[in-house]
Amino acid sequence: MQQNMAISNDSVNGATRASRVDSRRASLGVKSLLLMLLCVIPAMDIRAEDIVFTDSQAAVLRTELNRAPAVISAGTKLMQPFGIAVAADEFFISDTGCLGIVAINRITKEQRLVSCGGILGAPFGIALEQSGQILVANGQALLRVDPETGAQTKVSPPGAIHPLFRVPLAVTVAGNGDIYVADALGPIFRIDPKNGEQTLISQGGYLKRPQGIATSGNSIYVTDVATSDMNFGVGRIIQIDSDTMVQSVLSEGDYLVGPVGIAVEQSGHLIVGDPYTINQESADLFDGGIIRINKSTGAQKLVARGSGNFVNPRGVALVGSGE
Repeated sequence: MQQNMAISNDSVNGATRASRVDSRRASLGVKSLLLMLLCVIPAMDIRAEDIVFTDSQAAVLRTELNRAPAVISAGTKLMQPFGIAVAADEFFISDTGCLGIVAINRITKEQRLVSCGGILGAPFGIALEQSGQILVANGQALLRVDPETGAQTKVSPPGAIHPLFRVPLAVTVAGNGDIYVADALGPIFRIDPKNGEQTLISQGGYLKRPQGIATSGNSIYVTDVATSDMNFGVGRIIQIDSDTMVQSVLSEGDYLVGPVGIAVEQSGHLIVGDPYTINQESADLFDGGIIRINKSTGAQKLVARGSGNFVNPRGVALVGSGE
C-alpha cells in the first residue's frame, strides 16, 4: 500500500517524474527494511512498564528491559519481604520477617511501618483495592488494612462459622473490584468485596500448591508447581477461565522452578518472580529470576537473574516506565 500511495501522490512528469519515482522507491526500500526489522523483534520486548520486585534478602528492586536490577530500598524495616503492591505515592510490602506491612515512599525511598501485630500474623500475599485499602492474605484469613492508620479488619462471610479458607496465601483484585484468593492447599476463591462472601472458583486438576495469583479479563493466572511431591523443581503457570472454570497449563518448566509472584502487563503478557530459577554458571545454582511469559504461547524470556546478595526474587508488580 505504501508504494501505491507514493506513485499516486507523484504528480511530476518526464525526467523529473522518473527521478522522483527512483527516489521514492529507494525510500520505500528503506521503510520496508525497517518494517522487516521491527517484525522480527519479539513483541514481548516492547513494553512501557518497569518491574518492581521483592527479594527475601531484605530488599525491593526495580528492573528495566535489558538492564540489571537496581535496589530501591533495603534493610531498615525490611527483613524478609514477600509481596508488593503499588500505590500512587508508595510501595506496600508484606514482610514475613518483621511480621508487618512496610510502605516505601516512591520518591524519597523512606520507609514506614504501616501495620503489625494484632490479627496480622505473618503477611504473605498483598493487593490494593480500588478504594486504596490494603488486602493481605496471612495463611489464616484475608484481612483489610487501612494504609494510613494501620487498622486491621477481617474479611469473611457475615456469621460464617466455618470459612472456606484453609491457608489463604495470595490475593489479587480484578478490574471489576472482585477479590481472588489462592489457597496454598489448592483452591481458588472469589470474594465479594462488599460482604466478604467466598465462592469456590476452581480446585483440583492442575492446582497443587498455589503461590501467587493475578487476573486479566476473564483469565485467572496462578503460579504453582508440577512436581509429584508438590515441592519446587518444575514450576508452572496455570490459566483458569473465570466463566467456565476450565484450567489449562500456560507455561511449565524451563526457567520456572518454583514460581511465586505474578503480575500482568498492559500487553497481557505475564511477569513472574521465581526464587529458584537455576543459573548453571553460579556457585549457588539457584539464583532466582524474573521471567516474562507470552500470554498466547507460554514462551518464556528471562528478564533478570538474581545476583550478589539478592538471589531470591518473590513478589512482583509493574509501574509505568520512568515513574
